[in-house]
Amino acid sequence: TFPEFDDRHAQAVQAIIDAAASAGCASGVFTGSEQTGRFWRERGAQMTVLACDNEVLRSAAAEARSAFDAAPSPESNT
Repeated sequence: TFPEFDDRHAQAVQAIIDAAASAGCASGVFTGSEQTGRFWRERGAQMTVLACDNEVLRSAAAEARSAFDAAPSPESNT
């Protein structure tokens, strides 16, 4: 189940990619990461979505918060 995928999921995605190729159609998959995108591209997916807007924003916000929390506060300079 989402977000953990088992072999049944991989087999189903591969079957769709193979069927699309056999029919002369492009195929794509939403991967969520560069690593998973490469995995499916190597297996024939012609399009991969590496991230969605809310995931990119969440990640950037988490990085900004970490940097902010790591910076010394004005009170610590006195």
